[in-house]
Amino acid sequence: MSTLPPIPYTVVADAPRAVIITDINMSLGAMCRFMVKWVIAAIPAAIILWVILLLVGAVIAIVFGGLIHGLMGLWPSRF
Repeated sequence: MSTLPPIPYTVVADAPRAVIITDINMSLGAMCRFMVKWVIAAIPAAIILWVILLLVGAVIAIVFGGLIHGLMGLWPSRF
């Protein structure tokens, strides 16, 4: 046991506060509803991510497709 006095705790209005969660008490039905909502919310996020990856893939295909086409156009003249 410590013999030091406790450190005084002051609250500053604009200071960020840490939150520590030690226990979550949910029924099985509430947890299932929460997970179903989580899955439903993930569907639009997956669609947006798919569109972004499609656009990035198209840009990469255009850049490297032109590069490979240019390199292959030079290939027969080397032999």
